[in-house]
Amino acid sequence: MAAHSMGLVSIEIEKVPFHIHRGPLLEMLEAFRTPTLSGFLERGGYHPIRPLLERGGGHLAIRRLEDAGLRGRAGGGFPTGHKWWLVAQKEVETKFLVCNANTGQAGDFKTRTLLSTSPHLVIEAMMHAALAAGVTEAFLCLPSELMAEAELLKAAVSQARAAGYLGPGIFQTDRALEIHVVRTAGRFLDGEETALLEQLEGRPGQPRRQPARPTRAGLFGKPTIVNNLETLLQAALINREGAAAFRALGSQDAPGTMVFCLSGDIVRPGLYELPLGTPLRTLIEEHGGGPEDGVRLRGIHPGGVSSPVLTAEMFDVSLDFEALRAVGSDIGSGTVIAFSDAHDTVQLTTRLAEVFQDASCGKCAPCFDGTRRVVTMLYNLDRLDEKSIDVASAVESPKSMRSVNRSSDMPVRGVSYTDMSKGLTKIDDFCEFFKYRGDCRFSRAAGEVVQRNLQAFRADFEAYGHHEPRIEGLEFLERRPIAAQTEPGELRE
Repeated sequence: MAAHSMGLVSIEIEKVPFHIHRGPLLEMLEAFRTPTLSGFLERGGYHPIRPLLERGGGHLAIRRLEDAGLRGRAGGGFPTGHKWWLVAQKEVETKFLVCNANTGQAGDFKTRTLLSTSPHLVIEAMMHAALAAGVTEAFLCLPSELMAEAELLKAAVSQARAAGYLGPGIFQTDRALEIHVVRTAGRFLDGEETALLEQLEGRPGQPRRQPARPTRAGLFGKPTIVNNLETLLQAALINREGAAAFRALGSQDAPGTMVFCLSGDIVRPGLYELPLGTPLRTLIEEHGGGPEDGVRLRGIHPGGVSSPVLTAEMFDVSLDFEALRAVGSDIGSGTVIAFSDAHDTVQLTTRLAEVFQDASCGKCAPCFDGTRRVVTMLYNLDRLDEKSIDVASAVESPKSMRSVNRSSDMPVRGVSYTDMSKGLTKIDDFCEFFKYRGDCRFSRAAGEVVQRNLQAFRADFEAYGHHEPRIEGLEFLERRPIAAQTEPGELRE
């Protein structure tokens, strides 16, 4: 599989139009499409793992990743090879690997495809990371609703263990590796690495406050690699085909491809694997077919609903880490949602604020109370200059809010916020107040998304009177709109 053709395949899932543009990663998955160990081995599965067991094999694998320039595909873009090296050089007996297949994002439907097309390839990708870094125990974490995928992966793990590829003495060596398949709560915050580690340790899935990096003190305080599913599969691709082939696509600072989920008011929603650095407009117009007839696009969330919206003048931005940060947004895990002028931007913003309010874990009062209060203000745009309105009872509440951390095992720390602004500026100022005061990036995303919409669509807000909190016609903001209609293994040409 040294050469690749980037081709478009049109398929249908339960009468839902769905398109796939395959690049190297999706081609690799397709080449290994089989649920059985025998079928996987016939296609050359697990063969690249053997060199990792030789002396110096792990070091060479990490060096290959560094040469390839692979960066994490979960939004942060941290160099994957360096993350693995940080754990590999820790001389301790116990180290962990966590494959995070949780996103919690509306519009994510690639996770199911990546998990179910070739379950043994997912296991191989995890083995690659674990053996390169000297890890002996790994966890594959996926949302609770993906029950069929969990069973597929558990079966693959059992088959690999029975063949001697997992467990003690793998591949007839003195190395050991166990992989556990874990179904998580499937919440928005399960994509946050420390919240996921908390769940694995048996506690509520809440982000840790200013934690040490997991590579130093992660799961149970031990060095831990946390990578999302696509990152590990991209690393497995590099292990199979080499750094040069990987760098042949993408940009200098962001090599390789990324699988983008495109949904919303688009003619051809689907999975599009494109080189990083591809203009957003190319994804939307050339691959996605542009907006549906009779409407024009007003905005695009390039990294899911937690990434601030891009308006029409920004559609030529490159799909890579730095370019999107430069325009005040981020690439996230590649979940691209487009919406048109058929939608009311004020109601859309209100629905987004509700999503953040519902997803807040409740640990940090600035986030928990902040998201709650923003929803209240958006429900009452015609009353913004009155005293604050309580969400539940819609009665006046004190003008000053004490924001403290709610965690019982931490000292109370708080700040006071008092309404001093007027009109829409009150919402913007309040978002600015609470977004930096949570223990994770969730509060920042919750504030920045609303702030960007206020800035981008201010005229719509200024013309808006009181509106009811029941939001209709925004189905594209619901979680996994296509994945929910897809059964594993049904993607066929």
